[in-house]
Amino acid sequence: MFYREKTKWLNILHAAWPGGLVLGGLLTIYLGAQAAEDWRILIYLIALPAIAFLVMLMKAKFPVNERVASGTSYKEMLAEFGVIGAFIAFFLIFKQIGMVFEWATD
Repeated sequence: MFYREKTKWLNILHAAWPGGLVLGGLLTIYLGAQAAEDWRILIYLIALPAIAFLVMLMKAKFPVNERVASGTSYKEMLAEFGVIGAFIAFFLIFKQIGMVFEWATD
């Protein structure tokens, strides 16, 4: 997405993400008992930024994907990940799903 100054923009993006989490946490602490009594307040805390991002993205033009711009096929891109990487990823995903649904691990 950031074809110029990629590192700079990705650093800004990843630095702002925890800032939003801290701001949301501080707002929740500030609202305290009100937020505990009325669940709608917490939904508003989530919905307002989501609506703001939606409005910003409606007019945004996204560049061509790097894979497409470089002429790399989807199969070649997946080959970079490899069979071992795919196995590890699937193993970890299913292990986490098993914890959620309390599947037996014996």
